[in-house]
Parts: sequence; structure tokens; C-alpha cells
Amino acid sequence: MRTDQRKLFWGIIIVLLAIMATTFPYLTRHTNLGLEFKGGYEIVYQAIPAAGHELDHATLVKAADMLAEVANQQGVAEPLVNIMGTDQIRVELAGVKAGAPVLADLHKVAGLPVTLVEKYSETVGGVLGASDLHDTVIAGLIALGAIFSFLMLAYRGKGLIAAFTTTISLWLLLAAFVLLHAPLSLSAIVAFVLAIGIASDANIIAFERSHEEARGGAVVHHALTHGAKKSFRTILDANATVFLCAIILLAVGIGPIRGFALTTMSEPEYQHILDAAIEDTDNILSIFSALLGITQIESGTRRKAFIPVDLAEILTTLAETYGAVAEDRGQTIVTKIPPGATVRGDRALLTQMFANLLENAIRHCPEGTQITLYVSRKCDFVLASVSDNGPGIPKEEWTNVFKRFYRLDRSRSTSGSGLGLALVKAVADLHGATLELSEAKPGLQVCLKFPVSREGCKAIDHAT
Repeated sequence: MRTDQRKLFWGIIIVLLAIMATTFPYLTRHTNLGLEFKGGYEIVYQAIPAAGHELDHATLVKAADMLAEVANQQGVAEPLVNIMGTDQIRVELAGVKAGAPVLADLHKVAGLPVTLVEKYSETVGGVLGASDLHDTVIAGLIALGAIFSFLMLAYRGKGLIAAFTTTISLWLLLAAFVLLHAPLSLSAIVAFVLAIGIASDANIIAFERSHEEARGGAVVHHALTHGAKKSFRTILDANATVFLCAIILLAVGIGPIRGFALTTMSEPEYQHILDAAIEDTDNILSIFSALLGITQIESGTRRKAFIPVDLAEILTTLAETYGAVAEDRGQTIVTKIPPGATVRGDRALLTQMFANLLENAIRHCPEGTQITLYVSRKCDFVLASVSDNGPGIPKEEWTNVFKRFYRLDRSRSTSGSGLGLALVKAVADLHGATLELSEAKPGLQVCLKFPVSREGCKAIDHAT
């Protein structure tokens, strides 16, 4: 690093430290504590329109504003009054206990455009207070110190930079909470923990990629540059996943989930709505899990644990496992698998990759389809394929099917997230395998060509 670049680098660090040191007291003073720490009371009202009138959003907003005004007049600081769904209003009152006069006043507000019936009410965060918040902060600082110590011990100077960048991310997150007037609740503290984890993981991924470049013979400057570029997509995906989680939590919130659950459990006719919500939640979690899995695979960290893996054994096991499923759909699975097609890799990931390909063939092919699992070994590579004589995929779509969330038009009515083939591509890339699509005439063939080391080549020659 040249002298002028070094001066610029340290200048930026000093400016950022000065900004953080100057603004941190202001941010902590203006942080809005959630009900879990202040303690408070929560009420959910059911809104019933007057006879002959319809209940619309404007009417609910007017009623909510009137409730907030009454709470303010009774000295409640920043009452949170939100509309839930199409006919409910949730009121959160920080620092209010059961039996407080403001609760009675809310039940008899004059001039409301609707009739409010209390759906449920409860004390929130009665056991948490200033000491609990203090203990939480101290525990967080200890954990943060442990993480920073690990980064600096494991990566030395680079670890110090990682600790600094993680501190910046936490400062930005705290600033966002203050600017958005978001309450610092227990769930918000989880967001801070996620931020620490994501920032630390991002630095570790970048360092590992840089080390791979350095081991390949690149000079330090190029190793750092190329390592950062190669890790950028993985880091971006990890942060995008957390960002999607944050959007969902921000849109749904803890209170509405609890109120919705209590409503549906107390009214049997809404049970199907709860079941649908649970199913949707499971789908969302499975998507997040798949995204995180792809991100981890693309980081390359699992390459260190590669062992000899017999692809013939994996495909034979999958054929036996999915044989009954295919038979139930009127399909057959045929194997052309000689023994001993060994590659170096991750057994679990390779099994998942071929399982995804087999499941895709079973799911998207009609009755009467034959699915073929094939393996062959050569001196310098092992070839494995999954093919079928089904409808296939249009050639113009071949470059798109391995993109995340991409689905063919005919597949949109079936279950799935569009991540199965993206995971196949990630696993193939991790193992240095070439992935190709070709026509089976009729149908589709997915071929994977795995490289074999010289030692493996000699072993094959010796065996033959």
C-alpha cells in the first residue's frame, strides 16, 4: 500500500471513529425501549360498525386516532395504536399496569365511529426492567468482545479490521432504529445479534477466499482484490436473506401474530386460516433455509472437509429410496451404474444434489416416464447423469433454470421455490464439476462431469 493510500485509509478510520464517538451518546439517549423493558399493557379491540354502515379503513383510522388521543391525555408516553387486519385495533401502553385509570377511559371513549369490544388484554413484559436491560447490554458487550477477540486471534491485523467494520454495522443499525423510531425490544436485540453474525461471517468468507487466491500463487494485493470480488456475491446473498427476514418481521410484528393466533384458536371457523398461515410460514422458512444453504456452499468452506465419495453408491441408494414414489406416480427408475465411481467431495451435498435432480424428474414428468440414473468412470473424470423421456425443457430456457427462484411457466401451479436447481449448480461448482443440459430425444438429460486427480486416475488404471 502506497503512502498516500495508507494516509487515506487511516484518515477514513479516524473520521468514522470520531462520528461514532460523537453520535453514540445521542443515539443511546433517543433509543425507544420496547414494552419488554418498560413493562406495559396491551389491548386488542374488535371493531363493530354501527347498524346500516360498513366498516372501512378510514373509520378504523379515526377510531385509532381517538384512542391515541385519550391515552396521551392520561399521560401515557408514545402510545402505540395500530390497525390489525380489517376489523381490529391493537393498543400498546408503555409503563401502564392492570387497573390503571387510562384503561377504563379507553373503554368509554365518547364519539367513536364504531363500537369496540375487547378481544383480549394482557400485561406485557412485567418481569423485565432497567436491571434486565442493563444485564442484557453487559452480556451483549461480553459476547461482542469474545467475537472480536476470536477474529483478531485467528486473523490478526485483518481481524482487527473485521472488528472495526462490525462495530460500524452495529452503529448504523442503532442509528436506523432511532431514525425509524423503532422500539428496542427483545426481537430487536435478536436483530443486533444477527448483524454481528452476518458481519463476522462476511469477513471470514472474504478472508478465506483471499487465502485461496494466495495459495494459488497470487500476490497479496491481487489475492485481496480477487478474494473480495469472489466473496461479494456470497456476502450479498447472506445479507439479502436477513433483509427479507427483517421485512417480514417488520410487516407482521410480534403483537399481530399473537393476536391473530389467539383469535383463530378461540374461533374454530378460522382454523383453516391458521393452518394456511402455518403452511405459508413453513414455506418461507424452507426458502430461507435453502438460501442460507446455497450461500454456505458458495462460500467454499466445506471444500476443506472433502473425502472420497462413491457416486455409484449414492445413486443406487437414491434409486431404491425414490423407487416407491416413482412407482406410485406410474413412473420407473432405471439404473446404469457400475461400481466404484469415486470422486472427492461432500457426501451430504452430493446426495442432496442428485436427490434434487431426481425429485425434479419425478415431479414434472407424467405417468409412464422412465427416469435413468447413469454413472461412468474414465481416467481423468467421472460422468454422472439423470435423464428422462418426459416433456423436457425448451432449449431457450436452459440457461435460466439454474437461476434462483426461476420457474418454468408450466411449473408455477406446482409446489416448489425455484431454488432446487440453483442448489444443484452451487454444489457442482463447489466440486469443480461441469454441469450441462442436453436433449434426451425425447426428454432431458442433466450431465455432471467430475474431475479425477492423478492418484484417482492411477487407481482406476490399476483396477482395470
